[in-house]
Amino acid sequence: MFNKTSAEITGNGDLIDISYVFFDINDITIQNTTYNQIKDYDISINSTVVDSEFNPGTILLADNEPDSDVCAQSSFITFINFTEYNINFTFTFTRNDGQVISGSYNGYYLAP
Repeated sequence: MFNKTSAEITGNGDLIDISYVFFDINDITIQNTTYNQIKDYDISINSTVVDSEFNPGTILLADNEPDSDVCAQSSFITFINFTEYNINFTFTFTRNDGQVISGSYNGYYLAP
């Protein structure tokens, strides 16, 4: 998920101040439940897109370096509601350095 519109993301223009949240749920269909085995995730802020290339800014969470501070030692994502066009969820990740990264989203969802 980006904090930009679909038109902005696909518009081929440069973008600044992007917040990016990604996690992969290993389930056939998303259920209104809590998932706690999130193995694929990335969260960054102050990112950019320049010449159609995404550049992460400040990386808050990343799964690609298990021994780094930005890797999570625990994770929880709770889906409260999920329909064809709307998604409502909360998330909490605890990083290796003990910092808790949490948030929520309730809004439009566009399937890729």
